[in-house]
Amino acid sequence: MSKASFGISAIGHGLMDATGVASIDYWERLKPGSGPSHVSSDEASALLDELRIEGALAGPGLVFNPGGGALNIAVAARTLGMQAVAAACLGTDSLGAEIRARLEALGVFLVGPSSKKATGLFISISPPPECGSKTEPMVVVSPSAAREIHGYDAQETMFRPGWYFHVDGLLMDRADWLSSLAREAKAKGMGVSLDASTVHAARSRGRELVRFAAEFCDYFFVNEREYDSLVKVLSAGEGLGSCSLVRKLGPRGAMLTKDGETFLSETEPMDVPFEVGAGDAFAAGFLKASMEDRSPKEMLAMGNVSAGARLKALNFPAFGTPL
Repeated sequence: MSKASFGISAIGHGLMDATGVASIDYWERLKPGSGPSHVSSDEASALLDELRIEGALAGPGLVFNPGGGALNIAVAARTLGMQAVAAACLGTDSLGAEIRARLEALGVFLVGPSSKKATGLFISISPPPECGSKTEPMVVVSPSAAREIHGYDAQETMFRPGWYFHVDGLLMDRADWLSSLAREAKAKGMGVSLDASTVHAARSRGRELVRFAAEFCDYFFVNEREYDSLVKVLSAGEGLGSCSLVRKLGPRGAMLTKDGETFLSETEPMDVPFEVGAGDAFAAGFLKASMEDRSPKEMLAMGNVSAGARLKALNFPAFGTPL
């Protein structure tokens, strides 16, 4: 198979990411709690208005990018020279129109329903440098229209022999629906991969995630917090079968457990305020190397390189065009 024919079809929540660095005065007023807060679309819009007030954020203020697992990995795939299809639900509002235009410009083929609800938002505000790198960002999520991808009857264009069909774990509350899509993907000669997506999904749907991975997947991607939430399920006899486990270790690199062997690839840590989408970019690089029949360590290394490129594009635009 030629490299030009490699691609990823991803299904999941489609969001607009809004990121920024708070001023010290604004951060002291925020007092963010641990973990993401889920709010209504009206509350998310009100927060955006507040963040646009002069003095709330350091320059350049709010930065918007297409987000959510499906869109992130599709954009990363295109950055790596692969083809990409993403199934997600966006609103018919201005944010939805902006996401569609930017995906089209990047060459991502978007499928999925439209909604009269507001386009989903993922807002991540990093603390000012004075707080130190160990202070967690404030994260506010308003899925809104994004949830309406659940139950979507995927178009034929998503199923391409030789590609990977990538599933966002946030959809696992509809396991029967996802299973039918995975069966069709495998019948068309596709590999299947799954990302746990969030700690909440790993905690609330851990058994379903592991069973889906064991039945359908070649690779199951988790970060360290998600892995910690799944340990009890895995140790209780819910094994992954022939599915390989990929643990994203953040600044320490990544680990792959495949066919009873464990492989580790380290990476150079980057002290940056924005990390949104780096894990999805890692998956895109890893899957590209898999389609190229690279070795396990090469797959991990390419994932690390792809994640690093995402971080540089987000935090240091001089390295390349921001995603």
